[in-house]
Amino acid sequence: MWQGRLARNIRPFFEAQDVDILCLQELNNSFVPIADWLETFQSLKVVKEATGLTDEYYSPTLSYDIMDVEVAFGNGILSRYALSDQQTIFTNGSYAKITKASDQISNTRNAQIVTIQTPEGKVTIVNTHAHWDKNPMGSELSVERLEILANALKDVEGPIIVAGDFNVSSESQAIQSFKKTLGLTDLTSEHGITNTLNNLVTPFKVACDHIFINEAIEVTDFRVDETLLSDHKILVLEFNINK
Repeated sequence: MWQGRLARNIRPFFEAQDVDILCLQELNNSFVPIADWLETFQSLKVVKEATGLTDEYYSPTLSYDIMDVEVAFGNGILSRYALSDQQTIFTNGSYAKITKASDQISNTRNAQIVTIQTPEGKVTIVNTHAHWDKNPMGSELSVERLEILANALKDVEGPIIVAGDFNVSSESQAIQSFKKTLGLTDLTSEHGITNTLNNLVTPFKVACDHIFINEAIEVTDFRVDETLLSDHKILVLEFNINK
């Protein structure tokens, strides 16, 4: 969601979508409207209204005050179907209220884990914004912090989808170790996607956004939508659950 930088594009895009589950990163949320800045600082509310999705789970990494209103920043899942077993794990740092610049810890990151009861059965959805490194191949920290998430998912049974901004390419050690540990398929790599950044607003080219699935998920379509909502493109997965 790029912290609401392109807020004017958000509502019309999502109003036109027929979507059941959304995984959102860099998502702002305030419980009190801020005059003239609704779309920017209440992006969760705006997307929920635009899509008609009924269930939400929001996991902030930090918050700060704008015009005496507390605004949170983090990851969010919206769903047409009931959510259960919601869990947030921090792969680095912990939630904090930022009152001055020195309070902020670089690369504070979390991951959301939920169970969703779809008409075809239960599926575990994981939404994360992973460690950032200037090198698209990542670093030892990239590997270590994805290992934290992998360890949290080792005992998950049944269909699973892991999605998010992983900040590293498919060829990185972090991604290779993550998918091997959990026996997952990286759809970004499988479909030969080499860039998930929107070059209308950023010069960098790297496939840093990924959706992983296990064998219980049948892919009926996987594509990249290039609508300008963020510095990242949108990954779209259509799937069935294997019986």
